[in-house]
Order: sequence, then C-alpha cells, then structure tokens
Amino acid sequence: DQRLIHPTYIRQRPQRRQIQLKKEEVNQKFLFISNINPQTSQQTLELLLTPFYTINAFLFKYGQFNKRNYSLVKFQTEEDAINAFDHLDAKIVDQSIIHLHSVILRVDNLDEDTNEVALTNFFQTKLPNINIRVILIYNNINPPKSLGFGFINFDTINDAQQAINQLNNSRLRLNSNAIMLTQWQPKQQEQRQVIKLV
Repeated sequence: DQRLIHPTYIRQRPQRRQIQLKKEEVNQKFLFISNINPQTSQQTLELLLTPFYTINAFLFKYGQFNKRNYSLVKFQTEEDAINAFDHLDAKIVDQSIIHLHSVILRVDNLDEDTNEVALTNFFQTKLPNINIRVILIYNNINPPKSLGFGFINFDTINDAQQAINQLNNSRLRLNSNAIMLTQWQPKQQEQRQVIKLV
C-alpha cells in the first residue's frame, strides 16, 4: 500500500524530510506547535488552524504553569495534519517563528499529582541529551489534578525509541505508579501498544 510521507520537525525550508514513516509508527493526527509567542492568544491559534479543519481540534496550552510557548493540536484527519505542517512550519506568528513536530508518545498511569514540570524534570535527569515537550490532561473539576495521562513530543523517532527502551515502566518516585509510554491509536483507543521503531 502507498505510504504517506509524514512531515517531521525541520528548521529551514525548502528542505523536505526524505525518510518515510510507517503509519503505525507515528500518530499522524497530532502535532505539537512550539515557540509560540507568550502573547499569542488562543483565538489567534484557532484562526491560524481553521483552514485545516481543526474546528473540533484540541488545543492544549502548557499545563498549569503559564509557560505558554507550545501547544498540542489534534486534527480530524492525517491529511489535515500534513497540510497544516506544510503551510505552518516556520511561519512567523506574532514575531515568533513557530515549528510543528510530529513524533509524539502518549504517557499513561501517572499519579494524579504529577504535573508537566515534574515529568519534564524526570526525563531530563534520566535522558539529558533528549529534548521533550510535555502536555498533561487535567481534571476539569479539580484542575490541579491530572487525569493520569498526557502526551510527550520528541525531536526524533530515535529519541522516542530511547525513551521507551529506558523509561517505560519506570517510576518518578519510589512509591509512585510505573509510567507507560505508548503510541496512541486514535481509531482504537482501547488498544494501545508500545511502538516498535526502526
């Protein structure tokens, strides 16, 4: 079957990524947007994404800590995500050059008091050479408490694989839950498996 060429993070145009990813290796409906100007409003982001059929998209700003320099977007289709990447990566928005990223893992089984800062610090301590962006999903009724899951963006597939190899089933604290790093299958939300990347 014909594979879609899925974009990944690049800094300079007109370079295009040459590596083809298998669909099962990357969740192609999600993209992280980084380097967002802290002054950029939610409305501005939504307007920016409107042409790519993201009316029902999830736009998560960075947690509870007012560090609003990146966001997570869920698109309705893989094609929408690819089109958004092609048109928006390296675009200047409010005097900041935004970048889009596609290598994303889901993290599950977190303690409800775990936040983005704690999880980021844990990864940076264990894997200091890997850059990540973390967004957790919080309880609307009790905002300081997470729902026990979130999403982590990596710069490369190799970085994501290294995280799975070294940190899957690890614990942030001695008495905390063992975290699970998986690829999230949006069409089969109940069937999650650890991705096997090459």
